[in-house]
Amino acid sequence: MAGLFHDVRLASAGWLAALLLVPLVVVAARASLARESAWRRVAGVVLRTSAVALLALALCSPVVDRPNHPSWTALLVDQSTSLSPEAPRQAKTFVEEVLSQTTPDRVVVVPFLAQPASPAEGKWPELPQTDSNGTNLSAAFDAVSSIPGPFGPERVVLLSDGNATTSGDILTSAAALQTPVDTVPLAARTGPDAWIEAVAAPSQVRPGESVPVEVTVKATADCQATVRITSQGEEVASKQVAVPAGQLAVSFDLTLRNAPRDLYRVALEANPDTEAADNWAELAVWHEAPARALLVGRETNRFSQFARALEQVPFECETITPDRFPKDLEELSQYDLVVLADVPATDLAPGRLEMIDTYVRDRAGGLLVFGGSDSLTAGHCRGTPLENALPVTCEFDAQAKHPSLAMVLVIDQSGSMEEGGAIGLAKTALRQTVEMLDAQDQLGVIAFQDTTQWIVPLQPCNDKQKVFREIDTLQAGGGTNMHPAIVKAHLALHEAYADLKHILVLTDGISYPGDFDTLASEVAASGITISTVAVGSEAAEPLLQSIAELGGGNYHHCTSAAEVPEIFVRETAKAARMGICDEPSRPQVAPALADLAKLPEEKPPTLLGYVQTKARPGAEVGMTSESGDPLVAWWQHGRGRSAAFTSDLHGDWTRPWQTWSGLNTLWTALARQTVRPAGIGGYRLTCRREADTTLVILDAVPYPGRFENAAHVVLEISSPGGPKQQTTMPLVAPGQYAVQLSTPEPDTYDFQATCTVAGRPVFTGRCSACPSYSAELPPRTTNQTLLRHLAQATGGRYNPSPTELFPADEPPSLETRGLWPYPLLAALILFLAELALRHLVRVQPVGG
Repeated sequence: MAGLFHDVRLASAGWLAALLLVPLVVVAARASLARESAWRRVAGVVLRTSAVALLALALCSPVVDRPNHPSWTALLVDQSTSLSPEAPRQAKTFVEEVLSQTTPDRVVVVPFLAQPASPAEGKWPELPQTDSNGTNLSAAFDAVSSIPGPFGPERVVLLSDGNATTSGDILTSAAALQTPVDTVPLAARTGPDAWIEAVAAPSQVRPGESVPVEVTVKATADCQATVRITSQGEEVASKQVAVPAGQLAVSFDLTLRNAPRDLYRVALEANPDTEAADNWAELAVWHEAPARALLVGRETNRFSQFARALEQVPFECETITPDRFPKDLEELSQYDLVVLADVPATDLAPGRLEMIDTYVRDRAGGLLVFGGSDSLTAGHCRGTPLENALPVTCEFDAQAKHPSLAMVLVIDQSGSMEEGGAIGLAKTALRQTVEMLDAQDQLGVIAFQDTTQWIVPLQPCNDKQKVFREIDTLQAGGGTNMHPAIVKAHLALHEAYADLKHILVLTDGISYPGDFDTLASEVAASGITISTVAVGSEAAEPLLQSIAELGGGNYHHCTSAAEVPEIFVRETAKAARMGICDEPSRPQVAPALADLAKLPEEKPPTLLGYVQTKARPGAEVGMTSESGDPLVAWWQHGRGRSAAFTSDLHGDWTRPWQTWSGLNTLWTALARQTVRPAGIGGYRLTCRREADTTLVILDAVPYPGRFENAAHVVLEISSPGGPKQQTTMPLVAPGQYAVQLSTPEPDTYDFQATCTVAGRPVFTGRCSACPSYSAELPPRTTNQTLLRHLAQATGGRYNPSPTELFPADEPPSLETRGLWPYPLLAALILFLAELALRHLVRVQPVGG
């Protein structure tokens, strides 16, 4: 008790002056209690003066200095495999020296691995007999917070090599203790070693595709090594490599074996090598559904052999004509490869060419275009969005020799052609046609109304200015009598000498009657082709279509006369076979194609023709003609790839190729080169296993800049030996869904994600989390950077000695506690008692 009072002191002793008021209180009390009995007067005075005295004492702020609560220190001791053999002895010595500096109740030792063990008070603990293949520093700090007791530790000491194998915010966990953290570095395990650091491979591959596998091998010193890959106990690939000190990437191309999933084991044999337990890894590759190919062509029967070759890869092939081409990008994106065979740009409805370009560039779709007399340069592809997606430009050498052409343009000059400026646009079209021809070509212009006349007699195009002047005389007026005009054109061309002969008819009305079918058949029989152009809605479309069909030409319908010049240009180019090389050419195989396709030693046969194009900068050219024109080319266009074969598909030009043994090999190689790879459709399922947990992630980005945030994702989990389970994957970031799962078994876990948007399935993907060796096994250096940063950030010390934790001359820790509430409470009680004495006891009158 004396000691207690000895430690009491008044923080504000000046308030003791209030005790001078006690005599006044006594006098006042006697006066107010004068009519009370003697014992009540004495009691009242005592109560009132005592209350005043206690109140004065409370105002003096009495405090007492008492020994603080017993302080203690937590020692976190790393016991993981990554430590050197000497490190555990070093840690034990440190702990024992600390224990010798203080009493046992002031030290708690917490050994930890992947998870902390039970704390031991004041002694070196029994080491846990659990798996030591892991280091979780965050969990170790969290364990300190859960140690029972009224007070937390005064200090935490971490003994570790600083190499955490489990992710977590170490600094946040340490700071949450709100106490200094000292760090003591322990030596990490070292020595000559080689190990498999990582194995990378796609989670899904289509049947027939190769499986690219990259094995990263690390070594502490130069060594010779063999990397082997086995599947179901059978070796499928191996390589001998020289691994330098550091790391080396070893690449393999494997073939899928066992549907629906292939399991591979990668093993490393190295010399020198200290630790064999880190020389293996496993990976799983799922078989995806075959790629879907859309084959588009006017003559779908030409795809027969090509489709059979693709189905062997395998592909799922669908063959359509251009008029059935998908109407929107979403429908087109359901296919992984689009093949166009001799399809002119004009055969595809408006907007389809832009859609194909977007499909390749943004949706990673594949595009393969075959040539033909109506494709590429000869198919009016120049300047279109389709050309943008191709590895070649639709250009040809205007100076190159081409067949001579004799062409007669039969122009309606009836009065209705004056409406909408049709006759003026016809003149423009005629001028552009003349510009395209050269001196070896012949051109004639016949105008018809009720009568027929030569505006430009059939003649060589060696004086174009004269022809222009004659065209300018064309005037509109009269009726529409087309039959005699075609007869006159037929007779003139029949007498002309030229390699190619063509009639082009333009009208906007209904002609006088005539036997047009017989006339068109006779024209075609004489080796002359007829094409027709209808302008506006009043033209006799069925008649003009029939003439073009019987005459072996093309029918065009223009809703506006403004379209006429472009159609004339295209018809002239087609009639003159501009951009087409009909001369036999022996293909030259370039190294790029030899690397792409395993063609037979037999050289490709002669091609009888092809479409002239020019290779784009950056395109790979796999085959050229004798004159250097590209025959086979491919390139990367945005996210997707496209290829062009400028000859035809099973047509007249490739007739000698039908017996070539390398034909199907070439077709399938081009299809594989351009098809959208598995898992590159804007949705991708991946997983990352770490210790006994696995993070499964679905990236949902249908195309660049478009994040799918409204999907419903269901994940099916197949665990080793257990039932299948399902869970949903929440949205965790724009276009990303993820869930973390417990995967404690040392076996393979399989995952299948099904993604739906607005009730429509858009993606199904699969991946697997395979077991691996502990990240503790490869040699490391002590992470002094982390340990120093932990100490600095929490106000602790780096590498303190045991004597610094509990120094012998350390002054006792005192705690100051205020005592003023106690006298204040006593004063209040006495004051209430004095009130009760006066008012609850009956007052007796004086002398009564």
